[in-house]
This record gives sequence, C-alpha cells and structure tokens, in this order.
Amino acid sequence: MTKWENLPAPLKVLRQWVCVRSDSKIPMQALRPEPASASDPDTWSSYEEARQAVEAGHYDGVGFVFREGGGLVGLDIDAAFEDRLLTPLGAELILACKSYTERSRSGRGLHILLSGELPFHGRNNRNGVEIYRSRRYFILTGDVMFYRKISGNQPAIERILERHFPELEPSGSLSAYGRQPRIYDPQYPPPGQRIPLRPRYPPIPAGGRNLSLASLAGSLHAAGWSRQQIFAELLRVNAACCLPPLPRREVESVVRSITRYPRK
Repeated sequence: MTKWENLPAPLKVLRQWVCVRSDSKIPMQALRPEPASASDPDTWSSYEEARQAVEAGHYDGVGFVFREGGGLVGLDIDAAFEDRLLTPLGAELILACKSYTERSRSGRGLHILLSGELPFHGRNNRNGVEIYRSRRYFILTGDVMFYRKISGNQPAIERILERHFPELEPSGSLSAYGRQPRIYDPQYPPPGQRIPLRPRYPPIPAGGRNLSLASLAGSLHAAGWSRQQIFAELLRVNAACCLPPLPRREVESVVRSITRYPRK
C-alpha cells in the first residue's frame, strides 16, 4: 500500500506520474486502461490523477517517470536487504547520497532519489545497482527510510559512478568521476574571502561539459553559494573552458537542477 503522505512534495507538482498493477511492472496510464511509456509525456498524468485512479480501485500503485532535463537522478538497489537487515551495499549508498530513500515494492530493494546530473540516460551495472536520469520510471511506495527529502548531491553521484560504474570513465584529460583532476577546486572558498588568483580550470571537451559544470555547481552549492553566484561562476567557466561553450540556457538548466533541492 502506498504511503501517500511520505512521497516527496516537489514530485507531486510534476506531471510525470503513471500507475501500476500489483502483478505487473508495466506502467499504465492513469486516465485510460492502456500502457504508458517512460519516453512519451503524453501518456503521463498528474500526481492527483494517478492517486485517484489507485483509490478508485483501477490500479494498485503509482510510478514516477524520470524525464530529460528534470535534474533528478534515481538509484535502484536490488539486494539492499538480507534477512531483513541492510546489506553493506545498501548502507553504503544511503550514507553516500543522504537523500530521499524508500523501500521498493518487494521489500528487498531500495530507491534513492537525489538532484544532480548524469552523462547518460541510465545504466545497470549487473551487480545490483541501477542509476537513471530519464527514460525510466520507479514504482514509489513512500515506505521511507532515514531520509525524507530530496537533496542535491552531485559529488555523491560522481563517487557512485567511479565505484560502481568504472567502465564508464571517459578518455581524455578530464575525468568526471574523480580519477583525474576534477573541474572544480575543492579548496575554492565562498565569495567574500580573499584569494590571490582565481582557480585555474582545465579544458572541458564536448561530452563532459554538462556533468563537469554540474559537478562544479554541486560543490559551490554545498559550500553555501547563492544561485546567482553559482550561475555567474558557471558562465565564466563555460566561456573560458568548455570546448565549445554550452548555450546560456543549458547553463541555466544546470544551475536550476542543482539548486532546486536543499543542501545536504
């Protein structure tokens, strides 16, 4: 049974909901008895429409669809419990993310939702960890554990990619996953503190621009920078280092995605 009151409030205002039956994982449209698609927004509904369809007895649960540009990342951990106790893998990912965490419908897995960016739509490492930013939906239960709010934590996403998806590390001078120098300087102080020189960032080739700017934004957001300050710094780095620079609207999207949720 879905614990409606525990589902994250920021998700409830988005029209990215589908329904499910207890004996199937096929997403269904809330307003008609037809399958939904995780890549077709025309088949999604509002939260209220999906909830009403469940409460009317047409379906047994709801699912939230991750969409491109939404700034949300979802982790699906299959083997999170053993003999009703958290596995080391489950505990590791919960502590790394410090964001909304719930038991899956089966009771054996976990879903973790956090704000951030990925350099791909989604991956399954075939070892119990899946991670997605779009073209996927999670059946949400509201059976919350430890963390009830969605938080921004781009550094945690990078650590998870490095540890659990090492084959995805790109070639070149910049690694988004931390094995080579990151785009941001972790010693970079907040505005107002004097520094002799601005940090020197390496060139950012195409293919790593969005994730690198998101990584920098996540670091500055965690350090207490305002949205306006983060945007100004990302514009500077984008113009000076991105090859070629991203459009201004994409930089704005990165900043919105990273700063829309509370700092960890």
